[in-house]
Amino acid sequence: MPKAFEAQFMSQVIKHSLEVALKHVQNPYLCLTKQNKYPNFVKSFKNLINPKFMNTRSLLFLFVLVFIYACGTGEKKQTEEQVEASTTVSSELSLEDKITEIRTHFKDIESNLASYEKRSAFVDEGQWSPKEIAGFYHGKFPVKVSTTDLFGHGSTNTSYYLKGEKLFFVFETSTLEASVNGPFTNTETRTYIRDGKLIKALKKEKTFKDIEDNDMSAIKNVDITKTLDNPQKIVDAYTTLYKKSIDQLKETYGRFKDGRWISEEDPNSIIEIEGNKWIMSYKGQETTSNSIYDFTVGKKTHSDRDLLTLTNESDTLEYSILGYDGKTLSLSYLPRGNTLVYKKEDGQP
Repeated sequence: MPKAFEAQFMSQVIKHSLEVALKHVQNPYLCLTKQNKYPNFVKSFKNLINPKFMNTRSLLFLFVLVFIYACGTGEKKQTEEQVEASTTVSSELSLEDKITEIRTHFKDIESNLASYEKRSAFVDEGQWSPKEIAGFYHGKFPVKVSTTDLFGHGSTNTSYYLKGEKLFFVFETSTLEASVNGPFTNTETRTYIRDGKLIKALKKEKTFKDIEDNDMSAIKNVDITKTLDNPQKIVDAYTTLYKKSIDQLKETYGRFKDGRWISEEDPNSIIEIEGNKWIMSYKGQETTSNSIYDFTVGKKTHSDRDLLTLTNESDTLEYSILGYDGKTLSLSYLPRGNTLVYKKEDGQP
């Protein structure tokens, strides 16, 4: 067989073999050409498959070289695609996984509730009764905010749960009475939120004759997610309400600055305010836990003055706030009505 014909024949055979090999390894030649990473190699490849420059040894060498490179490139590309696909799947949680995650955060907060700093307030918003607010703080921001509203024939309690300052769950209970003697209707609503979007809403309801027969544990939840007209509007409303409650707590606790206050009547009688703690002490005497109170402010008294309520495990004290300007604190102890005046200790801001 003439050498020229042999070279041309071998060129066609090797080219066909290369095409088959490259097809099964995701065509790395085209990949190399597109990425333009190895221009010299591509140029040599084009020259070598030209019968003018070809001989049997060069074709065999080229076949082995390209096949080895193609396999490596194909495997690498396939591996990268598999990793990318795996990463995408793992980052996309199913709805049930998201619900499970939210329930886990909820249980963590409830199980540690006693360890958080509690702040509470009564806020008169012109309704039938002042709104009661309770915030449970882990650091500077609350992880749970609860509000209780009382009205003519019922009440509503709403608890907002937060993680990283973001709302993730709302639990709302309400009781309505048809009359003083009943019947009564209890409703529970659970709203699951992720990334500012409502992902699920559950509701259960029970009507009963006796006000004491309010156990809802045997009632099944009904998924109402698809029946909601505007889920985003619900999330936005909840967000507005919990932020408003936090601002009201800040206003309540911000009005009394931390520091020591000395009684005008008896300089040995001292009040110390630290965060949400109201500490009563007397010089020369040990301060016990019975002298440390949580305090709330906001509920109006009969004289339309704000009410200061001090509570601990053994006692509850109530005062009407007569005046406060950062330097002088005037209180009226209820129900006796005697006035107590305290001055900010010298040298304190």
